Amino acid sequence: MQKRASAIAIADRALSEGRIFPYFQPKVHLATQKLVGFEALLRWTGPDGAVQNAGSIAEAFETVHVGRRLNEVILSETLRIAENWRSKGLLIPVAINFSQLDFQQPDFASVLIDRINAAGLPAEMVEVEITERVLLDDDNDTVGQALERLSKHGLKLTLDDFGTGYASISHLQRYPIAAIKIDRAFITGMEHRAESVSIVKGLIGLASDLGLEVVAEGIENYEQFELLKGLGCPIGQGYLFSPAVDPDEAEIVAKEAPTWQTHSSFGAT
Repeated sequence: MQKRASAIAIADRALSEGRIFPYFQPKVHLATQKLVGFEALLRWTGPDGAVQNAGSIAEAFETVHVGRRLNEVILSETLRIAENWRSKGLLIPVAINFSQLDFQQPDFASVLIDRINAAGLPAEMVEVEITERVLLDDDNDTVGQALERLSKHGLKLTLDDFGTGYASISHLQRYPIAAIKIDRAFITGMEHRAESVSIVKGLIGLASDLGLEVVAEGIENYEQFELLKGLGCPIGQGYLFSPAVDPDEAEIVAKEAPTWQTHSSFGAT
């Protein structure tokens, strides 16, 4: 309880002082090693100015009054940054994470579509990432209806942390999911675990048969990259390519369109 209260207080103060913002992690096409998009990730600065990740205030996301404000700041800033990139001719897709708190808001899908349109962004430039927890809370099919509306508008819907939740496969039948992200739990150490390779291979095959895009999270070394590429995984992200970077660095990456081509050049942009 003390840890939760501390996280909420820290996040609340950071919000009030404007110390919450998005960073952007590149998503890479593994066969060509070319940039194909970004994922917007929450970052915040402590009183000392050091940039910290969202994990240190994770409990704050579970509370309505703070969690929704955190999500709103990331959404607003990401749309503003994406609109700036679009104005410069950089049509790079950006994935934004949404929680069950977002989908609990009235007319969430309509409001989101209106905001994307107001920013002048084409639908293909914004991707919606959700975890399976969002789907588990869908007692009255309100989430399903919202996802259908977003999908019909042209937004790509991605199921994050795939393989770690309850009844993931049934959700692929019920909802208009276009892509899955293989959780880093299956990628970490897979070069040393045959069972992890088998699971990842099965997930990639399942997604391929269903016509879904696959993204592998948490790629940290060249061996994992080679394994995933050999298994036919199309897209990956992780520290091997780049950590999440600030908007200015992300814009440079987008402009330079880097290729991570050789063992020695991995991690450089």
